Amino acid sequence: VTAYLSLHIGLITEAESDIGVRLSTRGAESYLQALYDLQRIRPETFSRLRDEIHQLKAARIAELEARAAELDHSIRAIEEEMRSD
Repeated sequence: VTAYLSLHIGLITEAESDIGVRLSTRGAESYLQALYDLQRIRPETFSRLRDEIHQLKAARIAELEARAAELDHSIRAIEEEMRSD
């Protein structure tokens, strides 16, 4: 795995928005495809890394959605508290 591909994979896990996750995923997928097209990686490596990228994407988006739901819940609780005062 090249440093450039590792960089994109790292950006997926560090992205702070779903758009960031999707853009980083697209960069990783594109670079991975280029490596495969140039026959720099074997088909099984391509498949394994593609699956890993998709798993990281799904996990990061789920994590961000959970954070957003938690924040939304906290905001609603504060709003309810303010209404009752």
